[in-house]
This record gives sequence, C-alpha cells and structure tokens, in this order.
Amino acid sequence: MERLSGEFDKRGNCSTTMNKYKSILRTILKYNDLSYRFIEMDPETEGRIYVLSDAEEQQIIKLFSTGPRDHQRGFYAEMPDLVSCLIDTGARPNELIKLPPDDINFETGMLTIWLNKTDKPRSIPMTKRVESIFKSRCSQGKNRLFDLNLKQADNAWNWVRREMGKADVEDFVLYACRHTSVTRQLIAGINIVMAKEWHGHKSIRTTMRYTHLAPHDLNPALKLLENRSASTVRQQEV
Repeated sequence: MERLSGEFDKRGNCSTTMNKYKSILRTILKYNDLSYRFIEMDPETEGRIYVLSDAEEQQIIKLFSTGPRDHQRGFYAEMPDLVSCLIDTGARPNELIKLPPDDINFETGMLTIWLNKTDKPRSIPMTKRVESIFKSRCSQGKNRLFDLNLKQADNAWNWVRREMGKADVEDFVLYACRHTSVTRQLIAGINIVMAKEWHGHKSIRTTMRYTHLAPHDLNPALKLLENRSASTVRQQEV
C-alpha cells in the first residue's frame, strides 16, 4: 500500500481519488474472503465553494452569448440558457443537461429530476427566467432541452475561464453555478432544511457547508445576546 500511495502522490492525485481506488481494492479482497481492513482510507478534505457574484454571472452569460460559433464550438450557444437555469434551479449540470421536456410541468411550475446522484427523485420550482427558457426550448419539439453533453459544457466553461482570466482558479468550475444557488438561498433566509431538499443533498451536513457564507443568519442570535446584555446592565444599575 505504501508503494501504491507513493505512486498516487507522484501523480498528484487527491485523497478522494486515492480512496476510490482503495475502495475498489477492499471490495475485491472482501469478495474473495481475503483480509482487507489493512487498507486504510485517507482523510478527505472538502472542496472549496466558489460562489459567483452577480457581475460574474452577467459577464459569463454575455461572453457565451457573443462567443465563438464555428463548427467545433457551435454548442457554446447553449451555454447562456444552461448557466441561467443551473443558477436558478441549483440542479447538478448533468441533471439539467439530460432533463427531457416531459419532466417539466408548466401548470404546477415545477420540474422533476427522476435520476440523480442520490437516487431520490425531487421536484424544483421554476423561476420566471427558467420557465421562459424552458417554454422556448420545449416548443422546438426535441427529446432533450439542451443540445450538448457534459463534456462539451465543461469545455465551454474552460473557455470562459480563460476569457475571464480565471484559468488558474481551481474552484471556478461549472459546478459553481450549483454552489451559487445554494448560497443565494441561504443568504435570502431560506430554511436550511428546505435548501437541502431543493438541491437534493443526501445529508444536511452537505448543506451546512454553505451556512458560513450567510453570516446574516447569525443576526437573531446577536439580537438575543444584545437583549440579554441590556437586561443585565439594567439590573446592575438598579
């Protein structure tokens, strides 16, 4: 295992990648009734959260709206709508890219994601912006809302990273749209349990990673402390 870990270190693999391989090895050994507990999993560090500012969101959409349209990058035209919908719905990129028109209900104003990372279907309300985009795309009579795959979306995002001078910002990825959605909801004062259900987090611990980005949520606690302190001062004066 030391040699294997050393090889991972040479490649620059993170602990999450190492643990995936170790998990496979443990499963193989266990299946063959061999000892596997000597393979210890490495502690994993949680990735940083990049939240897009309003200005960055507008810049990204503008760049994609006016970006290249040659035969190799024609799918860039899909990105303005995709980014807008990712931010407003908080869906994982692959969930939205694969979303069929039949899973959108304009009468209820909801879209339903049946297949996802947690294998638990969830419904998400549509903002007016999302509803407008979806109605336009559904009217085209296609089997899918977006004419690109996840690899193409990531390639397009890499282009916009370079255009914005953020090629070296490791956390500035397409998934940042989802981070932005969760964070904006919490900053707006939405209950953390509701945010968890909206975004389909398997555990509340995942949603809690975003709470430090919504400092105003501590204001009620501050108010209680202020009231208590004021009461104590009045008692001392008496």
